[in-house]
Amino acid sequence: MELEWPQSAVRSLLLLQKEVQQALGNAFGEASASEDGLQAAILVLLALVFGMLHAIGPGHGKSVMVAYFLGQDAPLRQGLTASLKLIAVHVGSAILLVLTAVTLLDVSFGLRPADFPLLRQISYGGVAALGLFLLVQALRGAPGGRHAKGGGLLPYVVGLSPCPLTTIMMLAAVGTGAIALGLVVSLAMALGMVVTVGAFALLAILARCWLFGVFERHQARILKIGRGFEVFGALAVTALGLLLLAGELA
Repeated sequence: MELEWPQSAVRSLLLLQKEVQQALGNAFGEASASEDGLQAAILVLLALVFGMLHAIGPGHGKSVMVAYFLGQDAPLRQGLTASLKLIAVHVGSAILLVLTAVTLLDVSFGLRPADFPLLRQISYGGVAALGLFLLVQALRGAPGGRHAKGGGLLPYVVGLSPCPLTTIMMLAAVGTGAIALGLVVSLAMALGMVVTVGAFALLAILARCWLFGVFERHQARILKIGRGFEVFGALAVTALGLLLLAGELA
């Protein structure tokens, strides 16, 4: 009984995403077959909204970003830039895969970029490796600057897993010959994803600041608390990477 509400919320979100995705697909087909600029503008707006909704669902590195920023003393600007880098690689890798595959492979062989799990495995393994690196640094009590350098690679590694939605959209764009429109739509979706993923990263940073504010009167314990958060964040990043890699290999 207690699980009915969250399960219902997830189902409603998935249903909403499906409806918006269908609307986006229909709008793309109409816009690609028409020279009406208004239809293209509506399509881009739908892509922006769907990007935000789509990123609320599983994936997109939100959990990894939250785990990382809970463990790091980072400014809000870093949360935004990390989210932007993550989505740029996430969407860009899908676009690059589609255009490369269509150029170099005969699609009639049944090969599709989404059929290649290697990049996802590299991405998840990289997340686990970086998590272990951050964990070692946290246990050694290294200065925060060293963590920032190690964590600077995290958005790129997480984003290396191509966005399936962008892959589908770009395949449709190539199939209809509307590659430029597909790129614009993919960019709009990416901006929407940045909004959502960035919001999660900012919430993690603000939550950490709030927690440290609560304990501000206990100055003697702040360093121990901060180190504990670093260790927890590193462990969480490592565990998420290993779980994702195990699921992919299975």
